Amino acid sequence: SNNNLFSVYSSHAMVKGYINTEKTGSGLLSIYNLGGQALFVKKILKSGYFEFNPGIKNGIYIVNFVSKTYQDSKKIFILN
Repeated sequence: SNNNLFSVYSSHAMVKGYINTEKTGSGLLSIYNLGGQALFVKKILKSGYFEFNPGIKNGIYIVNFVSKTYQDSKKIFILN
């Protein structure tokens, strides 16, 4: 099931999520505005739970994870 490979959400301006790189491989996690501009990029090398503060304004964003064998995107709302 793809439900356990990549999940992401926002809480108090922090972006939090889980990536299973054992099945997807290492890759890049990117946050885009709705205009398609990349605002934050982080290389994900190993599986696990992560959280970071991208320092971006309130709004709706697209979070994308891409590896050699996997690609998925999620829409999130960031509220500072």
